[in-house]
Amino acid sequence: MYNQQMPYGYYPQPQNSYSRQPASTSSQMMLKGRPVSSVDEVRATVVDFDGSVFYFPDIANKRIYTK
Repeated sequence: MYNQQMPYGYYPQPQNSYSRQPASTSSQMMLKGRPVSSVDEVRATVVDFDGSVFYFPDIANKRIYTK
């Protein structure tokens, strides 16, 4: 019964009642924000009050602002 030949380095995984599959692909994380041209533009932007961070990349000045 236990005389089966297993390949070298093969270790069977224990079977659990729950699986370790990744979360659904429909719930992807999204970054909030948009490209800006200056810090003044960031200051004038209204953001959500849910506690999430907004990212504002400023390519011309090589900076990333958060709010």
